Amino acid sequence: MVKKKYLVIFLLVTLWMGLFYLPQGQCAEGKKLRIYFLPVQEGEATLVKTPLGKSILIDGGGIGDGQKLTENLLNLGVKELDLVIATHPHGQNIGGLIQMMQNIQVKEIIDSGFPYNSLISSQYLQVIEDKKIPLSFARMNQLVNLDSGVQFKILAPPNYPQDEADAASVVCLLTYGKHSFLFTGDSPGDYWKKIKAPLTVLKVAKRGQASSLNKAFLEKVKPQAAIIFKQNSAKNGPSPETLQFLENNRVKTYLVGGQEGINVYSDGKKYEIISTRQEKSIVISLSQHTLSLYWNGEVYKQYQVAVGKPSTPSPRGKFKIVNKSVNPGGPFGVRWMGFHPSPWPSYGIHGTNMPNSIGKSASHGCIRMYNQDVVELYSLVKVGTPVTIIP
Repeated sequence: MVKKKYLVIFLLVTLWMGLFYLPQGQCAEGKKLRIYFLPVQEGEATLVKTPLGKSILIDGGGIGDGQKLTENLLNLGVKELDLVIATHPHGQNIGGLIQMMQNIQVKEIIDSGFPYNSLISSQYLQVIEDKKIPLSFARMNQLVNLDSGVQFKILAPPNYPQDEADAASVVCLLTYGKHSFLFTGDSPGDYWKKIKAPLTVLKVAKRGQASSLNKAFLEKVKPQAAIIFKQNSAKNGPSPETLQFLENNRVKTYLVGGQEGINVYSDGKKYEIISTRQEKSIVISLSQHTLSLYWNGEVYKQYQVAVGKPSTPSPRGKFKIVNKSVNPGGPFGVRWMGFHPSPWPSYGIHGTNMPNSIGKSASHGCIRMYNQDVVELYSLVKVGTPVTIIP
């Protein structure tokens, strides 16, 4: 009896560990890694949302990007950041963090530790001190603890000249399942020699300027796709030589900037890359209880929804999204996208506190979605997106 008792305890403990421990390199079943390359006016800003919900921001754009950066993070459901990585202390990389840190809680910051004398750098450090945010300096080969199954490794900075902030950039390699993503800062260093497997996505350094890539680099990392943050000024890149170089090496290239962001989704086996600016439209079928997001004329996403009940039917016809709101609360769940605000009655696409109604004709005329679905849709569409409601 004693042996059986201990056997039962052993099996229960093993089961418990299996539920809560996922070996490094394995993917959380059905969970997606999401990477948002956010449009900024200068510099770079990238949000990583791990499969189990952690949020990491890499750089924050320039001093004029603070408000837009904050709005983008809130729109993506980020109320706090588990980690901020400031790759190097140039104003176009840390400037936007100053205002963002005043509005969104940051649990930890890692930066290069490069001594840089500028007003923006001083303001950045002052906010960190005022907010009492833990700050540490990146170390080569440092492993950052994220979700099980997600590896986040710092490959640089190495020893660098004391007058070259770019060379001091924190370079990060993110791996999830079969996919790997390299965030280079503006480093021209030889960190890439440490990469063992081909990359899925490469964030190109120096906004794609002519010095950002070389043949040996590209032959070693063999990226399937490249992301380049473009600037308002053409002289700041990307250079025609870089774009041609990537095309010659069959690397699909995406540009971020202005109003155009790039979203990357990975389940560890398959990945997809979409632009947040390309033509999209929404079609809602009342009889099928579906909302379909069309992208360049093809169905990109489809969701089950709840529509109006017979006594309070949903309107039919052609509309467009006229306003958006985060966390409207109550029966509207976590997101609201109004498409028929006046005259009364007002209708919108929103989340719900009654998930059992999804797939039914049960609303007062609005279109209800599961909260996790409406958050995704919210990030993919903008004010002005056409909405068509059919029988």
